[in-house]
Amino acid sequence: MRHWYAGLSLRTKVTGISVAITALSLAAVASIGIWQIGREIAAEQHRTADSVALGVARASELPMTVRDAKELSRLANSFLRDDDVLFVAVYGSGPKPLAMAVSDAKAWNEFTRGAVDRYRGIVGTHAIEVLAASNEFVDDAEADPSNTAAASPKPASASPQVLGRVIVCLSTASTMLAEEQQIRLTIAATALAALIGAGILFLTFRSWMRRLHALAEASRSISRGDFDISISDPHDD
Repeated sequence: MRHWYAGLSLRTKVTGISVAITALSLAAVASIGIWQIGREIAAEQHRTADSVALGVARASELPMTVRDAKELSRLANSFLRDDDVLFVAVYGSGPKPLAMAVSDAKAWNEFTRGAVDRYRGIVGTHAIEVLAASNEFVDDAEADPSNTAAASPKPASASPQVLGRVIVCLSTASTMLAEEQQIRLTIAATALAALIGAGILFLTFRSWMRRLHALAEASRSISRGDFDISISDPHDD
């Protein structure tokens, strides 16, 4: 290795080292960019899945209150109209779902075994919560200005009651495809920048090394006592 490196010309060594440093710098920047893209896409996927789960949970509040399994099943199936929804499951307090709708059996099987493959889908969850039903007669009495009892301080509002939870799985196929395309574009742009940089460095160093070679030849001639040699270099540096 050392003999092979020692056999290279100074111009080749300088150009190679400079190109290597440039390529490593660009690769580091590209790697950080790809990592940030992956994080942003994953965060957006989680937000979207949680948002859909929130919508299902809000729509399921009334049928969950009365334990209407048919209505829960109808609601779950209605969300499958979106092609990106792989499955919807509505749970009560027990381990088994009260209602479910599945468009991708593999995603559901993976979920029941522990976790869905990130290249297949992303899971979002949200609790089904309801507040205590208000009494319309009490509300009317409180609105009556002649009712002095309504002026008394109100008790603290009741905390929401958790009736169950909603699990939603959204497909990640389209986002993964977009991420792969972005990664390929980043790699291609980085490689192109590295090639252009290498070409610029090679042309620049070639000119510099020619000038240094001329100075070295003049130095050898002077060391041999030949003072008649001249160097024609229009540059002032």
